[in-house]
Amino acid sequence: MNALKLFIAVLIVELMFITATTSLFIFGLIDLPVFAIFSVLALIMLILTFTLFKLIKMIIITNRTIVKIKSEKLKLKEVLRKPRKRYIVFQIVSEKTLKTEEVKSLINSLIKETFGLIGSGNINAKLISYDEHSMKGIIRCVHTYKDAVLFALALASVKTGDKVNIIPLKTTGTLRKAREIVKTLSID
Repeated sequence: MNALKLFIAVLIVELMFITATTSLFIFGLIDLPVFAIFSVLALIMLILTFTLFKLIKMIIITNRTIVKIKSEKLKLKEVLRKPRKRYIVFQIVSEKTLKTEEVKSLINSLIKETFGLIGSGNINAKLISYDEHSMKGIIRCVHTYKDAVLFALALASVKTGDKVNIIPLKTTGTLRKAREIVKTLSID
């Protein structure tokens, strides 16, 4: 800490000044009124040095606290940031046509069985749209759990005994783009 080193250096200089004036008084080279004036000046300088040291120390601590608060605020802002969304365009391959409610319950059960109740809450997957004729749909999820949703969708054939396959076609960041993909893409 540079402020402490500076304080110690100034304190040593002031103590040397006090020692020198005391020595001069003892050897009779200066009179009592001059010694008293020098002693009062040395005491005032000592008090000022100590006060300045405390102020500098308080400023340093305040600056460190401000920096720490700013970094904590940035961390908190990052934690509280609204999670981004990903839209997964998929197509179902099945012997029979599935209704919207069947697809919704299938996706929810796949995610809950794979990741549990807490995991499915973090993933926050939701069926946004589903066309029963083309059997294409859009699932919305949190961007950090996109791969988890894709993994859960891959388990559809295992859970249904190869009766239903959910094939992810494309992943995008906007619902508008996902709807465009649903209109244009299909599997052969």
